[in-house]
Amino acid sequence: MEINQAPTLNNLRVENNDFVSAIGHRKLSFNDIIKEAKLEVNIPRGKWSFLDNNADGNSLNYDQRVQNAADYLKNEILTEKYKQDKNLEFNQAPTLDKLREEHGDFVAAIGDHHISYNDIIKEANFEINIPRGKWSFLDTNAEGNLLTYDQSVQNAAEYLKNEILTEKFKQDNNIELNQAPTIPQLQEEHKDFISAIGN
Repeated sequence: MEINQAPTLNNLRVENNDFVSAIGHRKLSFNDIIKEAKLEVNIPRGKWSFLDNNADGNSLNYDQRVQNAADYLKNEILTEKYKQDKNLEFNQAPTLDKLREEHGDFVAAIGDHHISYNDIIKEANFEINIPRGKWSFLDTNAEGNLLTYDQSVQNAAEYLKNEILTEKFKQDNNIELNQAPTIPQLQEEHKDFISAIGN
């Protein structure tokens, strides 16, 4: 890598995954950070560049990225054949896990570009075809309506406080009052929670 060149997100993940996670949770554009740091983007324009930049190379805002991802989902993935094969109704979208089975590259791309799948589904005017399960409270309410990002965060925070941060867990991990555990601490006993929230 040259002096004024920025690393790729994949390169950063190797030794600085906490930084990549932090910017992802705040929905900050990696390209905007690179530009602010006056570095050159070390990412060739490729298949998923429409999720970051317009044709002129200008960064897209979050809503524009969601729109582009929704258009791609509707036009390139959810073909009649795909919907028929997956038994999806006209306005239904598959769960993220089901989508990952055949379109893992798209799932990885929206993750890399910090785009919420729920936001994409809403923008595309679809309903998610999701059975209620252990983690459904992070996606939908009791009536099956999709939650906003803030509602999902609130539900995840309540679960963390009430179900994970037991006195035993805090004692075993040397966590003081009002301290949050680290992701590695959570991964040992609560990997399913970490996976459910997308880390």
